[in-house]
Amino acid sequence: MSYFGRWSFTGCLIFAAATAVQGADDDYSQALALLGKAIQLESRNPNHYYERARIHLQVDAYASAISDLNEAIRIDSRFTPAYGARAFANNQMGQFEAAIADAAEAIKLNGGDAFTFAQRGWAYGRTNRPDKGIEDLSRAIEIDQKNASTYSNRAELYAKVGQCDRALSDIEKAVVLDVQDANAFGIRGYCYFQMRDYDKAKASYEMAIKLNPNDAVFFRNLALVFATTARSGSNDGKAAATKPPAQDMPQ
Repeated sequence: MSYFGRWSFTGCLIFAAATAVQGADDDYSQALALLGKAIQLESRNPNHYYERARIHLQVDAYASAISDLNEAIRIDSRFTPAYGARAFANNQMGQFEAAIADAAEAIKLNGGDAFTFAQRGWAYGRTNRPDKGIEDLSRAIEIDQKNASTYSNRAELYAKVGQCDRALSDIEKAVVLDVQDANAFGIRGYCYFQMRDYDKAKASYEMAIKLNPNDAVFFRNLALVFATTARSGSNDGKAAATKPPAQDMPQ
């Protein structure tokens, strides 16, 4: 028996697959082929399906990822990482109730980690349950204070329930951790617009557009800022007397 034990050959296949997918896009098929060989050798090992699902997730192949995660869970119904990963995939596909169920199962099995609470919180936010979403995202932040997306996702929910002061506090934390987070700047623009601080709203949306020029919501909301200041005759960034029009929440 080798130094690495009897799993050494399969382990090398998985390591090679994970390394391959980090390279060029052409290596994606090679990574899948290597993991396919690992599955052929050990078809009852849930880790192999889970690792292949992670590779699918890296290239946004969510349906394929879910298929592999289903198999991992079929083999071992207590394989916690598969539930968390499937919650993420379901969220990306807009299957929010399924994401909530998967996250709940993972939390029941291991008490929950930051990623799992964040996935369930995000899904609650997308199904008009912002209070539950804020609770789960807050639990995720308690576990991991270094994830910018968790702060910006909680900020979005705070903004939805009219707590823009808390939203702005979260946004400041998010942009310190990730200055390239376009959504954070979009949410900041939304909050400043609701607070009728139009100069700061404009600056925030302009930064969001600079970071992500392919999000139509940023352009629409910035246009509404300009329309509001033009209509009110307030070009100096001061609050207008009229109520601002409704804006779309950046997502």
